[in-house]
Amino acid sequence: MFGFGGIAKRIFGSSNDRYVKSLGPLVKQINALEPTIAALSDDDLRAQTEKFRARLAAGEKLDALLPEAFATVREASKRTLGQRHYDVQMIGGIVLHRGEIAEMRTGEGKTLVATLACYLNALTGEGVHVVTVNDYLARRDSEWMGQIYKFLGMSVGVIVPNIDDDSRRAAYACAVTYASNKELAFDYLRDRSALGDHASPLHLAVQSLGSQRAQGDAEPVLRGLVFAIVDEADSVLLDEAMTPATDFVTEVVEQMVERGFILNRIGRAGNTLKIRPPMPFSVENADMLIDALQDVLAETQGRQ
Repeated sequence: MFGFGGIAKRIFGSSNDRYVKSLGPLVKQINALEPTIAALSDDDLRAQTEKFRARLAAGEKLDALLPEAFATVREASKRTLGQRHYDVQMIGGIVLHRGEIAEMRTGEGKTLVATLACYLNALTGEGVHVVTVNDYLARRDSEWMGQIYKFLGMSVGVIVPNIDDDSRRAAYACAVTYASNKELAFDYLRDRSALGDHASPLHLAVQSLGSQRAQGDAEPVLRGLVFAIVDEADSVLLDEAMTPATDFVTEVVEQMVERGFILNRIGRAGNTLKIRPPMPFSVENADMLIDALQDVLAETQGRQ
């Protein structure tokens, strides 16, 4: 026997069903543009990117560009990968652009879906991050999906272990950057630790106004955090977040040692960083860990 709520759901559908259905008119707009976009030459299709940027500079919003931008990405995908975004993937792209969670079934092509929101948001020039669960996926997707962005005149970077700071900085300066959650978190923590009291957005904004940094000033590898798409969000934000922060910081310190950022072995006899009790990793806990790391760094550098 159904209650009123069950009957209403059977008649009108769930709130999620209604939301997805509400995106139908937008998908129709995208589909209506397909013949026009398909008729463009490769050069004209590539020129769409600069046209979109000019319209943004003139005051248009990303939402206004969405139908044409998504249709452009679909056509670029057809020409580079031989894959066409289906309607369900367009819906997923709209949801991601709005900062919401898109749950895709196996086989619905979530990797391809991300290219829609990535391209649209990368038009601002502020950079887009695609966060993956491991380094293999970051490299694979940057090469695979990167064909679409490069065809449309956008740069693509990837962050993997054992690359130097200049390479990291160059990768983060790209329009779209792929990185694993641990690599991205490490770079964020290291930037905050290196910058110390000058890590606030205000400090960084003031520094960016100067033509040169003062000698000895730390230069972050990240250029800012504006828009990100998290692949396998349940794994990255839930499963990985259950890792105790003490385990995470140990790994960060070990990576610092390997990259020469800390010359002495931290976590060994005589200089052990201990934080008890273990804590789930969070931004708040990260700030506390940064303070602890700064103390250890200062002690380490003072002995050199």
